[in-house]
Amino acid sequence: YMAYVGSYSYTGKAKGITVYDVDVEKGVFKERCEVEVDNSSYVIASHNKKNLYSIADEGVVAFRILENGSLSRLNSRNIKGMRGCHLSTDSEDKYIFVSKTSQEESIKKYPFLKEKAVTIYNINDYKKIRKELRD
Repeated sequence: YMAYVGSYSYTGKAKGITVYDVDVEKGVFKERCEVEVDNSSYVIASHNKKNLYSIADEGVVAFRILENGSLSRLNSRNIKGMRGCHLSTDSEDKYIFVSKTSQEESIKKYPFLKEKAVTIYNINDYKKIRKELRD
């Protein structure tokens, strides 16, 4: 098994995402490698386990999960001044949902960012398909 742990990197103690080998029987995590991502605060694997997505300073960063469990960076998507806090994909891995934190500065600069907004992106062509959903 593998574990992917996102961490803030501004202190210099971490690079962003740490990849661990997990020994389930012994209950041990063994560090395999680190992948550089600025302040990876949330990570999620796609349902098909082929990709890993991370919230980071630059927006959402996508990685291919290699056969050995290591990561290869694919690309990133700016999320227009918003600091995401949670990611989710639909059951077919076609869309990624990004929820945001409420940051006064971002809302002043980008008025379309309002409370409880969720932004949806098409994973395959990275076109923004809807500005936001509100509950």
